[in-house]
Amino acid sequence: MNHRIIHITWILTGCLLMLLPPLPAWAGSRPKWEAGFGVFHAQFPHYLGSNHYYRLTVPFPVFIYRFDVAELGQGSRLLLWDGDRVVVDIGLSGRFPVESAEIDANKPTGADNPGAEIVQVENYTRRGMADLPLTFFWGVRTQVYFTDHLVLELPVLNGFTVGGGFGHVGNIYTPELGYDFFDRDSNNSMGLSISWLHGDENYNNFYYGVNEEDAIEGRPAYRADPGFVALTYGFFGFFDLTEDFSIGAGYFVNDMNHSIVRSSPLVIAKESRSFTIGFIYRFLQSSESVRTWK
Repeated sequence: MNHRIIHITWILTGCLLMLLPPLPAWAGSRPKWEAGFGVFHAQFPHYLGSNHYYRLTVPFPVFIYRFDVAELGQGSRLLLWDGDRVVVDIGLSGRFPVESAEIDANKPTGADNPGAEIVQVENYTRRGMADLPLTFFWGVRTQVYFTDHLVLELPVLNGFTVGGGFGHVGNIYTPELGYDFFDRDSNNSMGLSISWLHGDENYNNFYYGVNEEDAIEGRPAYRADPGFVALTYGFFGFFDLTEDFSIGAGYFVNDMNHSIVRSSPLVIAKESRSFTIGFIYRFLQSSESVRTWK
């Protein structure tokens, strides 16, 4: 493993720790703080529309500290309003960094094949272009519970780059409908979800635009319009087998067949897939409990 792979592996590990979903809530309360470790195995595209993938198996530390209206650590969140059927909090999301291959890099097998899954760090499609930095998104997320199982999430998020200077990425709107077979007070989650990613002009060009100076044979200049980017659907599960040990998994399909950016030369795969599986073991827990939520 060369130094660039090591560097990006730890970057992705940090991203995944921040973006992992919150632990499912036990009925009523959870320990005020918990410490432990976990291991995940995951595969996901460099960006939606890419046929280049990251595949990682990484151990990571776990530390969670809970306040009455906030949770820091895995799935960090800040509660703004907690109603019977409507919950409003600060939503967090992110996009992983992408390292572009050199302009004269060797073409990998399947580079032009939409169905290929090219597992490597450097992205050949973006060869010669600037790397995409780590980006984070934050904003207000409203969750509407139609029942204890069916919930609609309405996040409106603003993005910015981390590393290489602070920069504005754009805004995204991603309504998501989820069904959990366990109710809101369960310590387990298992269900289905579907979401619709919409990006403004800045966001869509950040990921899918090609400037004149980056245009080469087979990759013409491209200017993206604002609008619908991708439909994502799949299933998830997270189970507390004991108070100390949890397992989780998820599998999702990204569909860009009707995307506003489907004609971008950077979109090779109009359908891509991602999965993750892992466990968490908590070896230290506070004796003090606080109210929490799913």
